[in-house]
Amino acid sequence: MIEIYRENGITSAFANLGGNVVVLGSKPDGSPWKVGIQNPRGQNSEIVGIVSVVDKAVVTSGDYQRYFMKDGQRYCHILDPRTGYPIDSGLMSVTIIASSSTDADGLAKAIVLGLDQAMALVQSYGQAEAIFITNDKKIYVTPGLEGNFHLEDATNEYTYIQNG
Repeated sequence: MIEIYRENGITSAFANLGGNVVVLGSKPDGSPWKVGIQNPRGQNSEIVGIVSVVDKAVVTSGDYQRYFMKDGQRYCHILDPRTGYPIDSGLMSVTIIASSSTDADGLAKAIVLGLDQAMALVQSYGQAEAIFITNDKKIYVTPGLEGNFHLEDATNEYTYIQNG
């Protein structure tokens, strides 16, 4: 879609594709686009942070939109390919910021790995940044997002830990 925009001379655009956000260029005033990061345990419109981006895709995978609860346990739609069961990785969500929406979507599935392995995977890829939200309500960001991610937690439930 972004390529179609570019081919038609569009230099600034924001597209929300059901949780996958893609931005072309910066806002018409020249400032970065601001994308809200959803609170995994809040209402649909509640955010925990804002990331500023230019020419990027912002894609999140999480355990909070498609799930059910049984005996106090959350079972989400994302399956761990190693076990065939819903993930239980200690992560509520992984947001990837990358130039390619396809790459961001694939890397967001690192949620199955848990924090340490997911962070290592994203950092080894080298062309993406990430925001990890853990079950104990800590928010970790990769170093390249320093200054581009801002905590917006009105509930004061989350702790922001910079530079992973």
